[in-house]
Formats: sequence, C-alpha cells, structure tokens
Amino acid sequence: MRRRWPWAVLLLVALGGAGGYLYSEKQETGEIARAVWQELPGKGDPEEAQAEPLFQDLKPEKLGAAEATQQPPAPARQPEPAEAPTAAPPVPQPSEKTTAEPKQTATKAPATPTPPPVRTANAAVPASTPTPRSTEAPPAAPEPKPATKEEVKAAQPTPASPPVSAAPKPTPAPAQETATDTRPAPSPAAPAPPPAARTTGQDDGGSMRPNPFSNNVHVLLIANDQEKIGEGRADSIMLVTLNPDRKVATLLSIPRDTRVAIPGHGMDKVNHAYRFGGAALLNRTLQRFLGFPFQYYAEISYGGFRNMIDQVGGVDVEVPFSFDYEGYHFEKGPMHLDGKTALAYSRMRKLDPRGAFGREDRHQQIVRALMERLADIPVGDTVRMNAFARELIPYVRTDLGPRKIVTLRRAHPYADKPPVKLNVRGHGQMMNGIYYYIVNDAERRRLHLALR
Repeated sequence: MRRRWPWAVLLLVALGGAGGYLYSEKQETGEIARAVWQELPGKGDPEEAQAEPLFQDLKPEKLGAAEATQQPPAPARQPEPAEAPTAAPPVPQPSEKTTAEPKQTATKAPATPTPPPVRTANAAVPASTPTPRSTEAPPAAPEPKPATKEEVKAAQPTPASPPVSAAPKPTPAPAQETATDTRPAPSPAAPAPPPAARTTGQDDGGSMRPNPFSNNVHVLLIANDQEKIGEGRADSIMLVTLNPDRKVATLLSIPRDTRVAIPGHGMDKVNHAYRFGGAALLNRTLQRFLGFPFQYYAEISYGGFRNMIDQVGGVDVEVPFSFDYEGYHFEKGPMHLDGKTALAYSRMRKLDPRGAFGREDRHQQIVRALMERLADIPVGDTVRMNAFARELIPYVRTDLGPRKIVTLRRAHPYADKPPVKLNVRGHGQMMNGIYYYIVNDAERRRLHLALR
C-alpha cells in the first residue's frame, strides 16, 4: 500500500494541472468573446426601417389589409339572382317545342307557379299577343287560368319566331351559376401561405431585430479609412444577405458617395453618417434607405482588415488588369495577396477605368475570398479561433457573439460558397461643387424587393 501513494499523488497533480489548464483556456475564451462582442447602441426599430413613405405600400400588414378589403365587395354581386326570376318566366317556352319537355318545366314549377297552367292550354289567340310576353309574365300570377289558355294557343301558330327571340332571353339563367361561384370563392385562403413560410427566430440567430418580410438575415459590413476603429469615414460599405429559402448569399456594395437622408443631418453622402454617429447612425440610415431592418453588423478598420487576411494565410483573387499602386505591382490574372497587398489592391480607384465601381468589385472580390478562407476554420478549433480573435480585438466591433456566429453557420451552411454580387444602380451628379451618386426611388424599391 505504501508504494501506491506516490503514484496516487502524481495522478492527482496531473489531473489538477489538466483541470487548471482547461479552466484557464475556458476563461481566456470567455474574455476574448466578451471583448469582441459589443452590442450596437441604438439597435433600431424594425418599424422605423419601414417609416420611409416610399415603402408604405410594401408593408406586410398593409398588403394583407388591402387584400382583405378587396374580398368583401364580392358578395355584393349576389343581389343579381333577384333579377333572374324576372327573366325566368319565359322559360315555359320549351313546352312549345315538344311535349316531352314539359316534364322538365314541371320540376321548375315550385319556383314559379305560372308554368303549370301553360301545359294544359291549347286555345288560339291572335298573333299580336305573343310580342308582349315579357310584360305578361307579371300579371300571369293573378290570372293564371283564363289568360294562359289564350296566350299559349297564340304561341303555337308562331313557334319559329318567338323561340328565336326568346332563346337569348333565358341566357340570364347562367347568372345563377355565377352567383353560386362567387359564394365559395377561395380567395380568402390566398393570404394564408405567406405566414406559413415564416420561421422567425430560427435563421437569424436570436436577433433582436427580426425581419418582418421573410427569413432572410442581413449583416452590414463597415470598413473605415483609418487604422483604428471608430475613426474617419466609412470607406467600404457592404450588406450580406443570407437567404435560407433559396440557399444563396448576396453581397450588395453601397457606393460611399450615395446621397441619402441621414437622420438628424439631412441629405448627405452615406459615408458621412459614419463620421457623424458611427456604426449606429450608419446602420439606421441604410435601414431607412432600403426599407428593412438589419439583424447584425461588423465594423473593421484598415488595420483589422490587413491582420484578418494575414491570419487566414492570405487570399486568392483574379486581377482584372495590370497596374502599380503604393509600391506594389499587380499582374493581370490570378494572384495570392497578403494583408498589405490586399489592402492596396482594394483601395486603388483612379487607375481603374471604372473608377469607384471597379474598386467596389475588388472589395467584393476580397470579401468573397476571405469568406472562403474563414470557412476553412473549424468552429470547434478553439485554439485557432482564440488566436484569430486575439489579433482582431483592437480592430473589430460587432454585435455577433460567438454563439450567434456558430448558430448562423449551422443555419446557413451555403454561406461558405461565393456570394452573388449585386450593385446599386444610379448616376453621378455635381451639386454645389460636390459629387454625389444619385439613386432614384425605383432603384430603392428594386433593392428592397430583391433583398428584404
């Protein structure tokens, strides 16, 4: 027994050391998570995102109410069958064609008492009487026996002409069918499918800003033009939309010179919203510009952009044309870029024949390549994730916590694939000596319907 004590002590020491290591690792992970995850002040109300008058008619509740108001007027057409009985009395004419058809009129006798006396009548009446048949129908009720004998007799000598003129008259009979068709109209069931397709909360990772239109999840990406976070202006603005129904991710680039309405500051360039109120004001501005709320945001500085690319081992891009910028040479064709070269590649604008639009395409190109690299990092690799987060803490702010990131990656596995590219259509215009990118209302509605 004495020989076993040293081994037991060594085992306890080993277990204690392993437990202490795991505890410190978990504590470090929690600290990094808390440092990276900073909730965005002024989350924004989903109703505020739809407050723009341009999107009032596109609200889900407005559309449902409009459909509901259009359905009740349909029953108002039911009074038409009341007029049908006035045209129905000429139906007794089948008795004039054949003797076998009166049996059919006998079934209709309960509806109108006038047909029974028509069957037994055989008297002759001058040909002048058949013309006012439509007027004789009402008095037929008070004088059924004496009047009908003379009327029906007059109908037999001229069977050819009256049936031709009377044949179109019975056509109102189908009006009864239209009345029955309007009653069971299944139009009220049409608005039911849209609510059934909604799965709020299952795809947005528990966001406090649910999407009232669909299951799409929107993540706003902001890159400033300074080394530190929260300074300068927004140099690159993108919106990533995850569509779980179509299994596709869409990447929208918003030109930084776009003229928009900034809450509290009037009409100005969209990147000035970041300078006026940081990511919170830029978030509100773009939500009102597009007419739907964003679930998350991620803000990164130039330094964080450069370090992030170095952390994943660089990115692979397809250079559209050869150029030199900031001491780096970019050759047309495939190239592997590290953090510094990727930053220079994305910033160049004046040498691009397409100007700012060409730079936006290069921004999207690097973001797509970066998303592919990030997808290679397993979620369960805490060591690598901690090292990655430790390098980005000074350069990144986001309201995406670690748990939400894991939830989104599980709910949207297709996000690892290259996203679809979408651009804002507009035109440049000088106003008071300042260049703006003008986007009309029709384009805003197109983007709203394409992404919401």
